Amino acid sequence: MLSIEEAGLECEEQSYSDTSLRALDDAIQHWTHSHELLDRSSDGRIDILNHLTWLLPNDRLRPVAWAAITDLARRYPLGDEYGLGEALVIATFELAAEPPDVPSFLELLFSLAKTPETRWAVFAAYRHFPDRFERHVRDYAQGSITPQEYDAWLETLDLHQPPLGPHSTET
Repeated sequence: MLSIEEAGLECEEQSYSDTSLRALDDAIQHWTHSHELLDRSSDGRIDILNHLTWLLPNDRLRPVAWAAITDLARRYPLGDEYGLGEALVIATFELAAEPPDVPSFLELLFSLAKTPETRWAVFAAYRHFPDRFERHVRDYAQGSITPQEYDAWLETLDLHQPPLGPHSTET
């Protein structure tokens, strides 16, 4: 079976032929459902998640890669028994939150806030960048998430971070 990276490169080399796009989809399905992905000690896990993320800048491959990332976020939330939610945060979601701002990537990230099963990923992406959340939520959330919800989520993690700003209230 081709790796996700190899299948993505073949798509480019074959001018995104139907055959190459099907091969990419097959590779993504294979690797995102493999036992290697669930093995915390596997370098393959890192490769799988990184290869999906590396497809995102390609306009032709972004939809299939993002669909797979979204599916993984739905199946493996933060704190899952395999640690895959945490791996997703590091490999993908934090990259959207940290500088430099890439509007298309931030739009993808905030699209996860529209679904209850995946909105955790938006909050988790900003754990280490809380100062960036308020500006990004204003520019990209389209009302799907608020700074108050983020503050409440941080409190559930007991991270002892101060509220983001004057919008927050102490209880």
